[in-house]
Amino acid sequence: MNFDFSDEQSLLKEAADRWSADNGGLAKGAAAPDTAWREMAELGWLSLGFDPALGGLGEGDVETMLLGEAFGANLVRTPFYSTVVLCGALLSRLGSAVQKACFLPAIMAGEAVFAFAGAEPGRRYAFDAATTVARVTGNGFVLRGEKQVVFDAAVADYFIVSAAVEGERGTRLFIVDSRADGVEPRHFTTTDGGQASDLVLREVAVAADALLGDGDALATIEMAADRAIAAWCADAVGGMDHLLRATAEHLQTRRQFGVPIGKFQALAHRMADLLVELELARSMAIFATLSLGAADAERKRAISQAKQQVIHAARCIGRQAIQLHGGMGMTNEFHVGHYFKRLLVFETRFGDASYHADRIDAVAV
Repeated sequence: MNFDFSDEQSLLKEAADRWSADNGGLAKGAAAPDTAWREMAELGWLSLGFDPALGGLGEGDVETMLLGEAFGANLVRTPFYSTVVLCGALLSRLGSAVQKACFLPAIMAGEAVFAFAGAEPGRRYAFDAATTVARVTGNGFVLRGEKQVVFDAAVADYFIVSAAVEGERGTRLFIVDSRADGVEPRHFTTTDGGQASDLVLREVAVAADALLGDGDALATIEMAADRAIAAWCADAVGGMDHLLRATAEHLQTRRQFGVPIGKFQALAHRMADLLVELELARSMAIFATLSLGAADAERKRAISQAKQQVIHAARCIGRQAIQLHGGMGMTNEFHVGHYFKRLLVFETRFGDASYHADRIDAVAV
């Protein structure tokens, strides 16, 4: 199979690497979040995957993967995954013509940020809504319930909230203004220094046109989540690539007994094992990306296999990078620990290794 990038994709990769190096968490003088978001819009990155009739660039799975790898390699913090990859897929698949015309151009222009509010207390990684309920009223719906670990909620203009409509079966999705009465966010800092939020919905009134789609949205939520997982896998690969390069450089710089410690056979063998882990993870991230357009069962299996492999590699490379850097690898001031923390957060986004092992077993191929 040919894994070479097209000329356009190669140019995108170069641009993403340069931009991310200037705007990542380790960059000095990086642009403010709002400025960086507008720059991403100007570069066309927020238009990936959207209908060209609305100003989008059409399918962009591989391009999204390239951006993800660049973001992960440079610790870029952006609501790109929440807004464009996850919520963008939900809006594209379930939105009415009016909803698409209203929200998608705003996303592409960098004028609207979305966050997905799906996880509920005690529900682990379940995608179906159980405790968040929508009550039908004369003018629309009233939502009540609680959502947990909503990434990018602190900067979101809108939430896409999953809920069960009273008297109906299935899970429905609603577009909720983040400033609406009754929306109570509780922000907290994640392990990697990012932000997420728990949301309490206290009788939040939404109009009838806030409803996305006309039936059970569970299958579409799973599809959108798989797209986000594939992008996060690429992000993790970028972070692991940086860690491995930094560790290799350290082993060639640090000297003991008059020679670089990288010449010691035991450490050279360890680095070779980590390189194998990285390339396996990279291959699985590509496999996940190329499987996004497959049938549901095939896509689910591919995504879960990729997530498992990338989690395994992240644990190996992250831990070994810290150990091989010695004492400074443990300090908060050194960059290695920040990459390791980002990989830790990746592990549990939309399912840990055990969850995806069960998912593979449950999927009939």
